[in-house]
Amino acid sequence: MPHLKCRFCLSSQSHHQTYILFFSFIDVRDVALMHIRCLSLPAPNPYSTARVNRFTAVSSTFTFQHLVDVLRAKCPERKNLIPEGEPGQNYKTLSRYDNSKAREILGIDFVPFEKCVDDTVDALNAMKLG
Repeated sequence: MPHLKCRFCLSSQSHHQTYILFFSFIDVRDVALMHIRCLSLPAPNPYSTARVNRFTAVSSTFTFQHLVDVLRAKCPERKNLIPEGEPGQNYKTLSRYDNSKAREILGIDFVPFEKCVDDTVDALNAMKLG
């Protein structure tokens, strides 16, 4: 999902405003790692509860303002195409997710939102889509 949002914000079709909406976020690399770690766990036994748990696949939440702030920092040459909004404002969201079980049982160290956006921009630029 950040891929589509980054592409929209990097395009010349973007508007010069941001919206106070928020979204849950997880990097696709974390999703893949969670699947691998779950499949690698030992079979359930009376002493192991790992394979009978459900894990929240959410790293964090983000707002459009947070996204455009990261994009404007990553792509200063495109600031005229990326909405400014109110830099540094409206990062707080109403949603809260508890991903502590995934961190503890699966040993997941989630990719930060900023790194995912940076990597997405780099990938789009490499494909000449940004």
